[in-house]
Amino acid sequence: MKKERINMLQELIESEQEISMEKLIHQFELSESTLRRYLDILEKQGLIEKHYGGVRAVINTIPYDKRFDRNIQSKHRIGVLAASLIKDNDSIFIDSGTTTIHIIDSLKNVKNITIITNNMNVVYLCKKFKNFKIIFLGGEFINSTNCCANYDTVKILKKYNLDKAFIAANGFSLQKGATNSDICEHDIKSLAVKQSQQSILVVDHSKFGRAGLATFASVNAFHTIITDQMPDQSYIDYCSSNQIELLWPSV
Repeated sequence: MKKERINMLQELIESEQEISMEKLIHQFELSESTLRRYLDILEKQGLIEKHYGGVRAVINTIPYDKRFDRNIQSKHRIGVLAASLIKDNDSIFIDSGTTTIHIIDSLKNVKNITIITNNMNVVYLCKKFKNFKIIFLGGEFINSTNCCANYDTVKILKKYNLDKAFIAANGFSLQKGATNSDICEHDIKSLAVKQSQQSILVVDHSKFGRAGLATFASVNAFHTIITDQMPDQSYIDYCSSNQIELLWPSV
């Protein structure tokens, strides 16, 4: 019974991504002390992170397919905005993750672009575009993110100069910058930001105020930040003061 309850707790937290203690107590009809013991077990397994008043799922433990379906409309809106920045003949890097692939759907009106990526889904989705050049960065396959990421991947990426790089993150804050929980991908993201003339962060609203295991780029490293809804005023003020373009859909 205890194991079943803990498994149900894990599934709910992964589904909600972030949830309050109050809601968990109500949902499972547990005492606060019992709930905290169960959450301690999940935290020790590296499956959740506790914070004041609630808990959140550790992103890199959630299967790729589950993350793909989460906030999918928000990610599509981000993809449309991101694609509008791409021009004919651009050389672009498209990062791993479940947000960046939504850029592909809106690339029908550009020609002769070169896409460099370690994201297997991007390669598959670009097959229909006959006038695109696709360069896939090889290396060790990471099942949790459906991409390749190791020293060999970084070595290949170093060869290319990029017009634009579209980068995803597990967390984003003014204090920690853009963060990621998968160390294998850290160096790739960081290098892509540095090698692009225009680095563009694509993150939905749920990533704001969160921090993953490691920072791969400071806020100032990005020329543009694209999200799905108006962020907190502190982000708007910071970007305005530091000449960082901050974009979100008008509706």
